[in-house]
Amino acid sequence: MKRTIWCTLLMLLFLAPMLTLGQGVIKGIIVDSNNGNPLIGAAVVVEGTTIGTSTSVDGSFNFKVPIGKHVIKFSYVGYLDFEKNVEVTGDVDLGTIKLSPSLVDIEEVLVTASFVRDRTTPVAVSTIEPKVIVEKLGNKEFPEILKITPSVYATRTGGGFGDSRIYLRGFDSNNIGVLINGIPVNDMENGKVYWSNWAGLSDVTANQQVQRGLGASKLALSSVGGTINIITKSTDAQKGGSYYYGFGNDGFRKQNFTVSTGLMENGWAVTVSGGYTTGNGYVQATNFEGYSYFANISKKINEKHTITFNAFGAPQWHNQRNNKHTIQEFRDNPNGIKWNSDFGYRNGQIYTTGYAYNFYHKPQMSLNHYWKLNDNSMLTTQIYASLATGGGRRVYGQNSTWLSRQFPSGLPYDVTALTQEGYYDYDWVIQQNAAAMNGSTCIIANAVNDHQWYGALSTFTTNIESLKLTAGFDGRFYNGVHAYKIDDLLGGKYFLDNKNINRPASQPLYKGDYVNYHYLGQVLWLGLFAQGEYIKDNYSGFLSMAIASNNYRRVDYFQYEPGNRASAWHDFLPWNVKAGFNYKVYGEHNVFVNGGYIKRAPIFSNSFLNNTNTFNDGVKYERIITAELGYNYASRIFNVKVNLFHTQWLDKGLVKSL
Repeated sequence: MKRTIWCTLLMLLFLAPMLTLGQGVIKGIIVDSNNGNPLIGAAVVVEGTTIGTSTSVDGSFNFKVPIGKHVIKFSYVGYLDFEKNVEVTGDVDLGTIKLSPSLVDIEEVLVTASFVRDRTTPVAVSTIEPKVIVEKLGNKEFPEILKITPSVYATRTGGGFGDSRIYLRGFDSNNIGVLINGIPVNDMENGKVYWSNWAGLSDVTANQQVQRGLGASKLALSSVGGTINIITKSTDAQKGGSYYYGFGNDGFRKQNFTVSTGLMENGWAVTVSGGYTTGNGYVQATNFEGYSYFANISKKINEKHTITFNAFGAPQWHNQRNNKHTIQEFRDNPNGIKWNSDFGYRNGQIYTTGYAYNFYHKPQMSLNHYWKLNDNSMLTTQIYASLATGGGRRVYGQNSTWLSRQFPSGLPYDVTALTQEGYYDYDWVIQQNAAAMNGSTCIIANAVNDHQWYGALSTFTTNIESLKLTAGFDGRFYNGVHAYKIDDLLGGKYFLDNKNINRPASQPLYKGDYVNYHYLGQVLWLGLFAQGEYIKDNYSGFLSMAIASNNYRRVDYFQYEPGNRASAWHDFLPWNVKAGFNYKVYGEHNVFVNGGYIKRAPIFSNSFLNNTNTFNDGVKYERIITAELGYNYASRIFNVKVNLFHTQWLDKGLVKSL
């Protein structure tokens, strides 16, 4: 037995040099063909085997391969696969492997959207690659994918479809700049982002980047907490299509399809996507239904000019849970944490009360022109429009407490109409309204929040050796419609309302009529921006400035007579300046510092007193000073990011009700 073991060991020792001689090392670097940026985590595999590796932080790879002829396949999500025939007789250096993006003109979009390269631009940044979006998002809502980035808190609030909210470094959405394909989407009256308006955005997202703090966006944004850059799909470079079907608990179903012509010989390319999502919701009475659509038409006129048209949207409706309750109340309820106190049944169907139903459709369309002036300069121009319709359910009338609960306790009023099971008793309310001599006294209205938003964004970039200069124009006009519109008289013949001075209080009102209030919030924005960025191998820096003329006007149809309904235009001049410096200490280490001063206009509602056209002469600009120091370490298997930041709010707008 011992002799057999010794013979085996001697044979292995004899064969070891031969086994070593039978292998070679393949090495190289994988980069983006457009900009030369390294692709981290790209797959390198010997076709037909399990032999392979992935690229490190600088895009490099090396691995052992048996002697002989092989087909090496290079792949990365969001890029076209590439194969190369390699004969291995020893060590082989493949040099630089360039992968082409799978989307047409994606590089031009990234430049316009202020996408930055980590460890080069001196800001705290996290890029969510397409691979992560595909693998991790699943049936989660769009903001939830951001949970994997530092300093981000995201939650579904009441648990309804599209009701996610996000905080970045402790700041809510009106202090976070959100860009979709470089186009700002924060509400122009208050700066907020309502994610239910973008419930289907995850279905068409190609790339996403979170820039914490000042960020690298050149526009004058409300980005005190940070900036979220979202890049939607473009036209696929390859012809083909796909279909997806998924299902989950509580009746969740999701379907998506994509069809693309690819980039044809005549320079045209078309991609169309669509989706449908529905479910009952995990929480009681949070059923929902949503659609999504996306279309991109591109025409590559020649090597210098490309025109694209994008259109996407996500019409949806969903029920919500609005009122808050104590933990003990949830424990005492038979439905536990799934309990929803904000609904009842009407004609056998779930029917939610005020602040517990939302519907919205916010399509966005853009026509984009990419002009490569020369090898170093580019001019991009975008003309866009968003025509949104939708709102939320409200209970209105002198007996609105029949279908309401107390705030903030969530307890019912003494007169709240509830069944023995604790549901809202719509049948009882309908009976009361039907018997009333002066019409309904408790109705359902929709709080309308429509808007028409038009804009133009033009950006010029040029490279002069190590200096990159950017300048541009940002123009927008926003017309927001705010009103209550009767949706359901709940059994009554009509409704009376005395809030409109231009009609008699005794005038009967019906479904579709306006009640309570009806006004427009109009915003005109004309901005200029410029940035200089200096990049060398070991250090980089930037200086950015932006200024805008921000004009507000209020038009009220209820409190003012014809000819006197529009206020004067009131002009503000917000501006900001920011700068940063980055230094690569050595190898995988780098440090950066940045700082800035932001002077921004007050929000629309603070600029007019008591919801009237009277201008608030005492309203002030909001002024913010912020600074940050950061350190990054990145290797193939281990990353560390440390940030120290300080934000000082010198003036902040607050509202006090008297």
